[in-house]
Amino acid sequence: FFIDWDIKPQLPRIPGHEGVGEIVELGSMVGNHLKKGDIVGVPWLHSACRHCEYCLTGRETLCKQQTNSGFSCDGSFAEYVVMDGDFAVKLPDGMDPFTSAPLYCAGVTVYKALKISQVRPGEWVSIVGVGGLGSVAVKYAVAMGMRVVTIVAPNDKVAVALSKEMGAEEVYDGPPDQHGKWIQEKVGGVQATIVTVPIIAAFEQAFRSVKRGAAVV
Repeated sequence: FFIDWDIKPQLPRIPGHEGVGEIVELGSMVGNHLKKGDIVGVPWLHSACRHCEYCLTGRETLCKQQTNSGFSCDGSFAEYVVMDGDFAVKLPDGMDPFTSAPLYCAGVTVYKALKISQVRPGEWVSIVGVGGLGSVAVKYAVAMGMRVVTIVAPNDKVAVALSKEMGAEEVYDGPPDQHGKWIQEKVGGVQATIVTVPIIAAFEQAFRSVKRGAAVV
């Protein structure tokens, strides 16, 4: 991961992101969108340059000058953490900070994946893997009106039950090298597939599972 990525870690470093905390001090340059006492999240993206082609087109996560919480700057495994006010996201009133913390990385990751997939309500999407990322993706997809197929490890009854509980209409827990064919036979292919596991075979099957003109994210 570190070897082939443009952004390199700087050590020593306090790790941690997906933290949530209360603002106790504000710098003089912080805008009026934040105030002391606000509960904010610590996302993976700590800051970006704001002026490159990626930042100017809403793709700050591709900025080559970005800094990342717990990687290139100190993270949230600490009593206090310093944040860039432009990237501090206030937690809406009434939301539980403990259960909301994963939204600041896993949540935004799969939400963006679903948005750029351009799947519309009523269309099929497959979620490959139902772990920390995939489980959130299933909930988002169902809430967005998509029809969901999940792909889980062979005979993983817990993942099958979790998928159905979260609203997946179809679940595949068979041989990993056959899920593409199964999806084509079961639902006629999906409009997009969101792969949340770093396994080459999963991507190979994902390409076999989609319709023409579909997206693999």
